[in-house]
Amino acid sequence: FRKILSFHIISQIGYMIFGLGLHSVLGLACGIFYLVHHILVKSTLFLIAGHVVSVNGRDDLKGLGGLARSQPIAASFFLLAALSLAGIPPLSGFYGKFGLVLEGLSMGHIWVVAVSIVTSLLTLASMLKIWNYAFWGKPSHIDGDQGRGSGTLFPIGTMVFLSLAVAVGSGPLMGFAEETGRQLLDGRTYIEAVLGTEAGLHFEQLNKAKGQ
Repeated sequence: FRKILSFHIISQIGYMIFGLGLHSVLGLACGIFYLVHHILVKSTLFLIAGHVVSVNGRDDLKGLGGLARSQPIAASFFLLAALSLAGIPPLSGFYGKFGLVLEGLSMGHIWVVAVSIVTSLLTLASMLKIWNYAFWGKPSHIDGDQGRGSGTLFPIGTMVFLSLAVAVGSGPLMGFAEETGRQLLDGRTYIEAVLGTEAGLHFEQLNKAKGQ
């Protein structure tokens, strides 16, 4: 199922571009928050895919089944990460998506919001497909070597814990992301840091002249 996970990267990057395209403090903040969430959750899912391959020697959905019974810990980690990727509350993926939807609606981008919601539903459907075939389906004839993948469970668990920590600490993290977004929209601060105070003042004067 690594092909499905790889394809999802395209749609998930769309949410980050959505935040950039809004060009507002909240839009950028939600995009940054979603970026952090995505790095953690998608890395977790790829680690789980690697764990499945290590134990069973394959990752094609039709050749797997019953992993929830034979590998309950890995299955639990997958379910948490998959639901988070789909944006199910109260997991970390929900907060960034929900903020983008609210900001998009407030700025009148109804069609973009509609596409983002449909994409989220399709993500959920594909994650449930992996779950039904690989983890919840009938046990396959493959006798996996359970000991081979035991070493990967700790890093997977660590990533899941960090993802849950992002969800629990979403308030402070979103506040930090908003401050970052505010600075990104403040061109003068960047110009002063690179070219000096005089250049920043000149930039501000140009903006005032354009406003008049």
